[in-house]
Amino acid sequence: MVRDTIKKVAAKYGYDIRRIKSHNKLEFELTLLQIDNLYTHTIKIPLEKGLRTYRGVSLSNYKSDLYVNAVMEAYREFPFKDRFVEVFVASIKSSMQANRSMLEAFNLKDRKDLANIPECYSVLPWEHLSIEEKEKIYMNTFINRRNLSNFQDDISVFYSDDAWVSHAKHFYKMISSIKKDGFHPFSLPIVDVLLKDNDIRYIMSSTGNHRLISAFAAGVNLVNVKLGNVINIKNIENWTNVRNGLFSKDEAQKIFLDYFEGRGYGSNV
Repeated sequence: MVRDTIKKVAAKYGYDIRRIKSHNKLEFELTLLQIDNLYTHTIKIPLEKGLRTYRGVSLSNYKSDLYVNAVMEAYREFPFKDRFVEVFVASIKSSMQANRSMLEAFNLKDRKDLANIPECYSVLPWEHLSIEEKEKIYMNTFINRRNLSNFQDDISVFYSDDAWVSHAKHFYKMISSIKKDGFHPFSLPIVDVLLKDNDIRYIMSSTGNHRLISAFAAGVNLVNVKLGNVINIKNIENWTNVRNGLFSKDEAQKIFLDYFEGRGYGSNV
Protein backbone atom coordinates (compact mmCIF):
# COMPACT_ATOMS: atom_id res chain seq x y z
CA MET A 1 0.00 0.00 0.00
CA VAL A 2 1.08 3.58 -0.64
CA ARG A 3 0.78 4.42 3.06
CA ASP A 4 3.10 1.56 4.02
CA THR A 5 5.61 2.65 1.40
CA ILE A 6 5.54 6.21 2.74
CA LYS A 7 6.12 4.92 6.26
CA LYS A 8 9.13 2.87 5.16
CA VAL A 9 10.69 5.77 3.26
CA ALA A 10 10.09 8.15 6.15
CA ALA A 11 11.49 5.67 8.65
CA LYS A 12 14.63 5.34 6.54
CA TYR A 13 15.33 9.03 7.12
CA GLY A 14 14.35 8.97 10.78
CA TYR A 15 10.92 10.53 10.42
CA ASP A 16 7.94 9.56 12.56
CA ILE A 17 4.69 9.51 10.61
CA ARG A 18 1.40 9.92 12.42
CA ARG A 19 -1.95 10.19 10.77
CA ILE A 20 -4.63 12.46 12.18
CA LYS A 21 -7.83 10.46 12.16
CA SER A 22 -10.15 13.38 12.90
CA HIS A 23 -9.86 16.92 14.19
CA ASN A 24 -9.45 16.04 17.84
CA LYS A 25 -8.62 12.35 17.89
CA LEU A 26 -5.17 11.01 17.21
CA GLU A 27 -4.45 7.59 15.82
CA PHE A 28 -1.46 6.36 17.76
CA GLU A 29 0.71 5.56 14.78
CA LEU A 30 3.69 7.16 13.12
CA THR A 31 3.36 10.90 11.61
CA LEU A 32 5.25 13.93 10.33
CA LEU A 33 4.73 17.14 8.51
CA GLN A 34 7.33 16.40 5.85
CA ILE A 35 4.75 14.42 3.86
CA ASP A 36 2.53 17.47 3.88
CA ASN A 37 2.45 17.51 0.10
CA LEU A 38 0.56 14.20 0.16
CA TYR A 39 -2.11 15.10 2.68
CA THR A 40 -2.53 17.97 5.12
CA HIS A 41 -4.26 17.93 8.47
CA THR A 42 -5.72 21.15 9.82
CA ILE A 43 -7.73 22.01 12.89
CA LYS A 44 -9.53 25.07 14.23
CA ILE A 45 -8.47 25.89 17.77
CA PRO A 46 -9.30 28.59 20.33
CA LEU A 47 -6.17 30.64 20.90
CA GLU A 48 -6.55 31.61 24.54
CA LYS A 49 -7.67 28.27 25.93
CA GLY A 50 -6.27 25.83 23.42
CA LEU A 51 -2.69 26.82 22.69
CA ARG A 52 0.72 26.91 24.33
CA THR A 53 3.39 29.35 23.20
CA TYR A 54 6.73 28.25 21.74
CA ARG A 55 8.04 28.40 25.32
CA GLY A 56 5.25 26.20 26.67
CA VAL A 57 3.11 28.92 28.30
CA SER A 58 -0.66 28.94 27.89
CA LEU A 59 -1.96 32.08 26.16
CA SER A 60 -4.47 32.38 29.01
CA ASN A 61 -1.40 33.10 31.16
CA TYR A 62 0.37 35.22 28.54
CA LYS A 63 2.09 37.54 31.02
CA SER A 64 4.42 34.64 31.82
CA ASP A 65 5.70 34.65 28.24
CA LEU A 66 7.87 37.73 27.72
CA TYR A 67 7.23 37.94 23.97
CA VAL A 68 3.45 37.69 24.18
CA ASN A 69 3.38 40.07 27.13
CA ALA A 70 5.51 42.60 25.23
CA VAL A 71 3.19 42.39 22.21
CA MET A 72 0.10 42.85 24.39
CA GLU A 73 1.63 45.88 26.12
CA ALA A 74 2.68 47.37 22.79
CA TYR A 75 -0.76 46.74 21.31
CA ARG A 76 -2.21 49.35 23.66
CA GLU A 77 -0.38 51.90 21.48
CA PHE A 78 -1.76 50.55 18.21
CA PRO A 79 -2.04 51.97 15.52
CA PHE A 80 0.86 54.26 16.38
CA LYS A 81 3.81 52.31 14.99
CA ASP A 82 6.67 54.20 16.64
CA ARG A 83 5.06 53.91 20.06
CA PHE A 84 4.26 50.23 19.44
CA VAL A 85 7.92 49.51 18.68
CA GLU A 86 9.13 51.61 21.60
CA VAL A 87 6.89 49.88 24.15
CA PHE A 88 7.66 46.40 22.81
CA VAL A 89 11.42 46.95 23.04
CA ALA A 90 11.18 48.46 26.52
CA SER A 91 9.05 45.56 27.77
CA ILE A 92 11.37 42.90 26.34
CA LYS A 93 14.51 44.53 27.70
CA SER A 94 12.99 44.92 31.17
CA SER A 95 12.22 41.20 31.45
CA MET A 96 14.89 39.54 29.27
CA GLN A 97 17.93 38.00 30.92
CA ALA A 98 20.67 38.21 28.32
CA ASN A 99 23.17 35.44 27.71
CA ARG A 100 21.28 32.71 29.50
CA SER A 101 22.51 29.16 29.17
CA MET A 102 20.69 26.02 28.14
CA LEU A 103 20.85 24.93 31.78
CA GLU A 104 18.87 28.02 32.79
CA ALA A 105 16.51 27.79 29.84
CA PHE A 106 15.28 24.33 30.85
CA ASN A 107 15.85 24.68 34.60
CA LEU A 108 18.03 21.55 34.71
CA LYS A 109 20.04 22.44 37.80
CA ASP A 110 22.10 19.25 37.87
CA ARG A 111 23.33 19.56 34.29
CA LYS A 112 26.33 21.80 34.81
CA ASP A 113 27.63 20.83 31.37
CA LEU A 114 24.74 22.74 29.81
CA ALA A 115 25.90 25.96 31.46
CA ASN A 116 28.38 26.43 28.60
CA ILE A 117 25.75 26.16 25.87
CA PRO A 118 24.01 29.46 24.95
CA GLU A 119 20.23 29.26 25.21
CA CYS A 120 19.91 30.18 21.52
CA TYR A 121 21.27 26.73 20.68
CA SER A 122 18.93 24.87 23.01
CA VAL A 123 17.03 21.96 21.52
CA LEU A 124 14.02 20.14 22.90
CA PRO A 125 14.25 16.41 23.59
CA TRP A 126 11.84 15.61 20.76
CA GLU A 127 13.27 17.98 18.16
CA HIS A 128 14.75 16.39 15.03
CA LEU A 129 17.83 18.57 15.49
CA SER A 130 20.93 18.22 17.64
CA ILE A 131 22.75 21.09 19.36
CA GLU A 132 25.60 20.79 16.85
CA GLU A 133 23.20 20.99 13.91
CA LYS A 134 21.44 24.02 15.38
CA GLU A 135 24.75 25.78 15.96
CA LYS A 136 25.52 25.46 12.25
CA ILE A 137 22.34 27.06 10.98
CA TYR A 138 20.51 29.12 13.58
CA MET A 139 22.60 32.29 13.81
CA ASN A 140 22.76 32.80 10.03
CA THR A 141 19.05 32.09 9.72
CA PHE A 142 18.26 34.63 12.44
CA ILE A 143 20.59 37.29 11.01
CA ASN A 144 19.16 36.93 7.51
CA ARG A 145 15.56 36.91 8.71
CA ARG A 146 16.08 40.03 10.81
CA ASN A 147 18.33 41.75 8.24
CA LEU A 148 21.14 42.19 10.76
CA SER A 149 24.20 41.50 8.63
CA ASN A 150 26.39 43.78 10.77
CA PHE A 151 26.25 41.14 13.54
CA GLN A 152 27.87 38.26 11.65
CA ASP A 153 29.02 35.50 14.03
CA ASP A 154 28.28 37.60 17.10
CA ILE A 155 26.00 35.93 19.63
CA SER A 156 25.03 39.32 21.06
CA VAL A 157 22.80 39.74 18.00
CA PHE A 158 20.05 37.77 19.73
CA TYR A 159 19.82 40.35 22.54
CA SER A 160 20.52 43.50 20.54
CA ASP A 161 18.24 46.52 20.25
CA ASP A 162 18.30 46.03 16.49
CA ALA A 163 16.88 42.53 16.92
CA TRP A 164 14.10 43.72 19.26
CA VAL A 165 13.16 46.54 16.89
CA SER A 166 13.02 44.03 14.04
CA HIS A 167 10.76 41.75 16.09
CA ALA A 168 8.51 44.67 16.99
CA LYS A 169 8.14 45.86 13.40
CA HIS A 170 7.33 42.34 12.30
CA PHE A 171 4.62 41.99 14.95
CA TYR A 172 3.20 45.41 14.04
CA LYS A 173 3.05 44.48 10.35
CA MET A 174 1.27 41.20 11.02
CA ILE A 175 -1.22 42.71 13.48
CA SER A 176 -2.03 45.45 10.97
CA SER A 177 -2.62 42.87 8.25
CA ILE A 178 -4.83 40.71 10.46
CA LYS A 179 -6.92 43.65 11.63
CA LYS A 180 -7.38 44.81 8.04
CA ASP A 181 -7.89 41.53 6.19
CA GLY A 182 -8.48 38.91 8.89
CA PHE A 183 -6.53 35.74 9.59
CA HIS A 184 -6.10 34.34 6.09
CA PRO A 185 -5.92 30.56 5.67
CA PHE A 186 -2.95 30.65 3.29
CA SER A 187 0.36 29.34 4.65
CA LEU A 188 -1.19 28.18 7.90
CA PRO A 189 0.94 28.27 11.07
CA ILE A 190 2.15 24.88 12.24
CA VAL A 191 1.12 23.60 15.65
CA ASP A 192 2.61 20.53 17.27
CA VAL A 193 0.67 18.18 19.53
CA LEU A 194 1.81 16.98 22.95
CA LEU A 195 0.17 13.68 23.82
CA LYS A 196 -0.04 12.12 27.29
CA ASP A 197 -2.51 9.50 28.53
CA ASN A 198 -5.03 10.25 25.77
CA ASP A 199 -4.88 13.96 26.68
CA ILE A 200 -3.44 16.56 24.32
CA ARG A 201 -2.00 20.05 24.32
CA TYR A 202 -1.35 22.17 21.24
CA ILE A 203 1.93 24.05 21.13
CA MET A 204 3.26 26.64 18.69
CA SER A 205 6.14 25.51 16.53
CA SER A 206 8.90 27.71 15.15
CA THR A 207 6.81 28.09 11.98
CA GLY A 208 4.09 30.70 12.41
CA ASN A 209 4.37 31.43 16.12
CA HIS A 210 4.68 35.19 15.53
CA ARG A 211 1.54 35.10 13.40
CA LEU A 212 -0.42 33.29 16.10
CA ILE A 213 0.74 35.76 18.76
CA SER A 214 -0.28 38.62 16.44
CA ALA A 215 -3.72 37.08 15.94
CA PHE A 216 -4.13 36.76 19.71
CA ALA A 217 -3.16 40.41 20.21
CA ALA A 218 -5.59 41.48 17.47
CA GLY A 219 -8.45 39.78 19.31
CA VAL A 220 -8.85 36.73 17.08
CA ASN A 221 -10.30 33.78 18.98
CA LEU A 222 -10.52 30.80 16.62
CA VAL A 223 -7.85 30.12 13.99
CA ASN A 224 -7.11 27.35 11.53
CA VAL A 225 -3.69 25.78 11.98
CA LYS A 226 -1.77 22.97 10.37
CA LEU A 227 -0.93 20.01 12.57
CA GLY A 228 2.74 19.16 12.67
CA ASN A 229 4.49 16.62 14.86
CA VAL A 230 2.69 14.58 17.48
CA ILE A 231 4.97 14.23 20.50
CA ASN A 232 3.81 11.18 22.42
CA ILE A 233 5.45 10.76 25.81
CA LYS A 234 5.13 7.00 25.37
CA ASN A 235 7.75 7.29 22.63
CA ILE A 236 10.22 9.15 24.83
CA GLU A 237 13.02 6.61 24.26
CA ASN A 238 12.90 7.29 20.53
CA TRP A 239 13.07 11.09 20.73
CA THR A 240 16.13 12.36 18.86
CA ASN A 241 17.83 14.07 21.79
CA VAL A 242 17.13 11.21 24.15
CA ARG A 243 18.36 8.60 21.73
CA ASN A 244 21.62 10.50 21.17
CA GLY A 245 22.24 10.82 24.93
CA LEU A 246 21.78 14.59 25.32
CA PHE A 247 18.89 14.12 27.76
CA SER A 248 18.11 11.26 30.09
CA LYS A 249 14.56 9.91 30.07
CA ASP A 250 13.89 11.67 33.40
CA GLU A 251 15.18 15.00 32.06
CA ALA A 252 13.16 14.64 28.85
CA GLN A 253 10.04 13.81 30.83
CA LYS A 254 10.59 16.83 33.08
CA ILE A 255 10.82 19.14 30.05
CA PHE A 256 7.79 17.53 28.40
CA LEU A 257 5.67 17.98 31.53
CA ASP A 258 6.83 21.61 31.91
CA TYR A 259 5.43 22.27 28.44
CA PHE A 260 2.37 20.05 28.84
CA GLU A 261 1.34 21.68 32.13
CA GLY A 262 2.11 25.19 30.86
CA ARG A 263 4.95 25.94 33.25
CA GLY A 264 7.06 27.32 30.46
CA TYR A 265 10.87 27.36 30.38
CA GLY A 266 12.73 26.98 27.09
CA SER A 267 14.88 29.41 25.17
CA ASN A 268 13.82 33.06 24.97
CA VAL A 269 15.81 33.61 21.78
